[in-house]
Amino acid sequence: MTEALGTRIPGQSEHAPGLVFEKIAIYRARSFRSSRFEINGLCAGINIIYGPNAAGKTTLAQAIMTLLWPQDPTLGRAEVAGQFRLAGADWRVDFDAGRVRYQLNGRDRGHGPGLAPQESRDRYYLGLRDLLDGKDEGFAAFIARESAGGYDVAAAASALGYSYSKRANNRKVEKVRARLGEAQDAQDELRREAGRLSELRRRLAVADAAQQRIALLRVAVEFGEAEALSVAARERLLVFPEAMAQVRGDEAERLDALRARVREADAAEDSTMRRYNALSERVAKSPLSRPTLEAADVEAKILDSVVPTLDGYLREIERVASERAAAQAEVIEAQAKADEAWRLISATVEPSSLDTISAEDLRAFSDLARRFDRVAGEVWAYKKLRGILTGANGADAARLESLRDAARQLRAWLRGRGDGSQGPATQDARKWAQVGRIVSLIATILAAIACIVWVYGGHSAWPVLLVAALIFGGLFGAASRVLSSLRAQDRGALEQRRQRETHRRAFERSGLAAPEAWGPDAVEQRLDEIEQLIASATNDVEKASRWSQEMEAFQATEQKQRALHQERDALAARVGLNLDLHFGGQYILGFGDEAAELAWLISHIEAWQRARMQASASAAVFGQKSASFEQNLEDFHAAIRPYLPAEVADAPDLASAQAQTRALEKGARALGQDLRERKNMQDALIEQRERRSQALDESKVLLARLQLIAESGAAPDINDADMGRAIDALCAQRADYEAAREESLAAHARLRNVRTRLEAQPGYAPDLLEGGPGRLAQEIVELSGPAAQRDAVMSQIARIEARVEDAKKSTALEQRRADYHAALDALAEDLAANSRSVAGAVLSDFLQRETRDATRPAVFRRARELFARITHGRYRLDLDEGEGAQFRAFDMLNEVGQSLDELSSGTRVQLLLAVRVAFVEQLERGAKLPLVLDETLANSDDARARAIIDALVQIAADGRQIFYLTAQKDEVEKWRQVGAAGAVACEFIDLGAITGAPDFRAEPVAGRDDGAPNAPAFEKIEVPSAEGLSHPQYKDVLNIRGALNPMTPIGHTHLWYLTSDPRELEQMLRADIVRWGALKNLQRSGALAAVGVSAASYTRIEARAKALGAYFEAWSVGRGKRVTRADLEDSGAVSDNFIDAVAELNENYGGDATKLLEGLIAGEIKRFQSAKRLELAEYFEAQGILDAREPLSEAERWTRVLAAVAPEIAAGVLDAGSIRETLARAL
Repeated sequence: MTEALGTRIPGQSEHAPGLVFEKIAIYRARSFRSSRFEINGLCAGINIIYGPNAAGKTTLAQAIMTLLWPQDPTLGRAEVAGQFRLAGADWRVDFDAGRVRYQLNGRDRGHGPGLAPQESRDRYYLGLRDLLDGKDEGFAAFIARESAGGYDVAAAASALGYSYSKRANNRKVEKVRARLGEAQDAQDELRREAGRLSELRRRLAVADAAQQRIALLRVAVEFGEAEALSVAARERLLVFPEAMAQVRGDEAERLDALRARVREADAAEDSTMRRYNALSERVAKSPLSRPTLEAADVEAKILDSVVPTLDGYLREIERVASERAAAQAEVIEAQAKADEAWRLISATVEPSSLDTISAEDLRAFSDLARRFDRVAGEVWAYKKLRGILTGANGADAARLESLRDAARQLRAWLRGRGDGSQGPATQDARKWAQVGRIVSLIATILAAIACIVWVYGGHSAWPVLLVAALIFGGLFGAASRVLSSLRAQDRGALEQRRQRETHRRAFERSGLAAPEAWGPDAVEQRLDEIEQLIASATNDVEKASRWSQEMEAFQATEQKQRALHQERDALAARVGLNLDLHFGGQYILGFGDEAAELAWLISHIEAWQRARMQASASAAVFGQKSASFEQNLEDFHAAIRPYLPAEVADAPDLASAQAQTRALEKGARALGQDLRERKNMQDALIEQRERRSQALDESKVLLARLQLIAESGAAPDINDADMGRAIDALCAQRADYEAAREESLAAHARLRNVRTRLEAQPGYAPDLLEGGPGRLAQEIVELSGPAAQRDAVMSQIARIEARVEDAKKSTALEQRRADYHAALDALAEDLAANSRSVAGAVLSDFLQRETRDATRPAVFRRARELFARITHGRYRLDLDEGEGAQFRAFDMLNEVGQSLDELSSGTRVQLLLAVRVAFVEQLERGAKLPLVLDETLANSDDARARAIIDALVQIAADGRQIFYLTAQKDEVEKWRQVGAAGAVACEFIDLGAITGAPDFRAEPVAGRDDGAPNAPAFEKIEVPSAEGLSHPQYKDVLNIRGALNPMTPIGHTHLWYLTSDPRELEQMLRADIVRWGALKNLQRSGALAAVGVSAASYTRIEARAKALGAYFEAWSVGRGKRVTRADLEDSGAVSDNFIDAVAELNENYGGDATKLLEGLIAGEIKRFQSAKRLELAEYFEAQGILDAREPLSEAERWTRVLAAVAPEIAAGVLDAGSIRETLARAL
């Protein structure tokens, strides 16, 4: 599968350099205070570091994280060093209890290379426990966080102990020392007990050998018994006649059924002949009947030709009749409008004048009315304006100017009204100005201290002191500006008092009444009164000026109105209108009475003229439609007359014509039906005679099979009584024969099975049975004593090994020793820890306000691609956007979605690994940093482990260094097998040997002297070669049996059914791509070329899958869907008490909904209520599981298949032959 993962992912940087550690040294750490160790010879690919628990693997992982991000080390008090290469340069980093030193190509450097931010550090450590534990949250919510890389700011801050409150050091050193002593005593006791393991294992080996020999002897005894039973059963079977092998037991019933079929055929033939004669008489009596006339002739000539022609005539007649009625209605309506218009204008207009008034005269009257209306409006507006402006009083311009000057003096007095005194606010400001001077002195002192700290100590507090100095300096500057402003205010106060006295004397010279007092409120009140007088005087002056300007225009408008009166009288006299008589001399509009009266009169004259013209036009149309109606009716008579009896008269109207047409149609349909039914009777007679002959032939075959007649003889008399008695005699022996036959087969099968089991037993030899059953039984008795002790010995070994294993995995002793030293260091670290806690809390609050979801879509797409590749296309990663985002895995083979809770732990690890690696790739913008994995394969079987290893191999091949830490011997052996393949560089490092940790090495594998642990490698899945084999032959080699079940998801279809080239199929199988769903998923991930499938080949396979899926879908019409346990649970009709029983019954019926309901009706599950059964049936119908439609025929299914793949057929990808070949393989 390594080749399947070889395709590079679009968007991933192909040129980003990889950071490769070459050496890592740990000189001091909490768990290794008294020893140091170095790891050299690290490769750029995969480094497998193995050793027992407490060998230093976790410390090594923390050292790697510390060397990459020393600003926030995971080993804060440790001393570690590392050498790595990056972009062709050699780097060295030394970390000693918080102090960091970098070297680049042998020279000191002030800072390290630019790497990913330290907040993403956790994403490069992929431990199995970290991947599966969601702490106190649900597993699904934890995976949702993994969509953003698994980083939770709040959880990180809580885990680091960041808070705004100071942390107190509450640990007691003496208490920790006591706990350390207890742990050391427990470990000494465990060593003494582990010394007994060698003797116990020797006793266990003896008991295992005895049990193995007993198992062999018992199978040998069973073989002797089975052989005797087989011989006896065969002898009992030979007693029966030879013909009994052909007897099924139902021959008498089948013979009776054949006799009944012959009788039924004879009766049906008589009934059909009578019906045929009756139909012939009815056809002869029909007026439309002709010799040699067939049903198709009647339909083609009368129903398809004559009747449509007659219907066309009827539609035309109906349309013309409707249009004629409409034209007649329009004539009546237009005449009514003309009469109404004449009634309104008859008092004003002479009848003879209406026809002589032209359109030009009417337009002249309309224009005159509009001008009357416009001029009358202008006159009305001028009169209104005159009433408004002529009521103004006389205005004095000199008095207006005097008022304005007095108002200016009062405003100037108010602007300079300050008294020069200092209020409380001013005095406070002076005090704060003095304080500012003191602050300036403090700022100078702080700045000096900051400079000293920076020069001599390099302490991180000097920026805080410098910022404080700048703040105090700013406060001093503000205080100085406030004090300068106050001094300027004192100098201006005296000048303001002199100016106010000058404005007061100027106001008194105006002669106006002075304010009640020369204070701000009284002066402002007097100023408001003067401004009101100014506004009134200004308004009077403006009104008088405006009317003098508008007087001349008003007089000109009145002159235009008189001229319009003269024009109106002249025009009325010319056309003969009497304007003095209309409307009784009263006017109905608001103003411009002449305009309203003229408009009303003109509109009604125009209405009368339009109505007269409409009446004339409609009368002409009515005449045309009447003539057309008569002509169409005559054409209808000519068309239908040849098909009517001579005594029937022509239709006088539309209703009669429609009745004749329908009668003709009904007679033609009846004749066609009779002719068609008579033809069916002819076919039925032939079929019934064939059925009779077939029944006779089947009876001959039946009797010949029972050796009662010769096969080549004449047709037998199936009613012969002697023949029936002979058949009854054979059937009576059927039960005894079948019992004897089944007994013989069962005995032979048991013998064969026992022989196979015996030969497969360890220690079997052909001479084992020579001593007879007695010797075998004696040996079993002798070995029973030692074998009986096995369970007791095994229990003791398991108990001791479990305690030893728990002790190896436990870090209690190391932790208590570390806690003791940590308690001593806590007092010195207390101040720095509290400061870092507060700073970390501030930073975590800021990060929580920010969002990192912008990269989520890209992470999801990359994770989906990796997940598909790791699972060999089996699963597709989906995202459920419901309440709380959750990941789901979609099984492409069974076409079913699974929540994370429904996945196996191995598949969950694959999903989490894909998400984490995708996020690391998405986040990185610089160097590729190493990944550290801790026993990720621990809970995976061989298939899943191999898939994860292949994924890591491809990641390493892309330029990323990988560290894999493990304490499991079998995992090391699996990695050795991958390293031997040479796909990527692998280095194996025994950390236990380096640090002195015991009890990990095992015996070497036979044929190898490298000291590697003796653990099983991957089981190699052999794919048969297709060389020289045809496509059907390769199916037999692959052991593919039986036809496909159309109710099985199409994604589960084996690729043999969809391919035609065995070598191409072999290549896909070697890539572990077996089913269509997996291949389809990999195509969506862009991995076709990697698994050796070209685009053209995939197009052909996809087209065949589409055709097969269309056939399965058509086949399911009328058959419903397969019932699953999920359907039963979702229905709500099956409670928890019955769900297991109903699900088992459903599996027995193969998911057939109809059979399941029938079984429930028959009471196969006791106490299952009928109401719940009905509810379940309703649910099946609503969900389409029960399909009430008729199943499609084979021809209809074939038509649907062709329609589904029509584009592929048109493109030349498929043809009818290849489709039939695919269906023949599957069915």
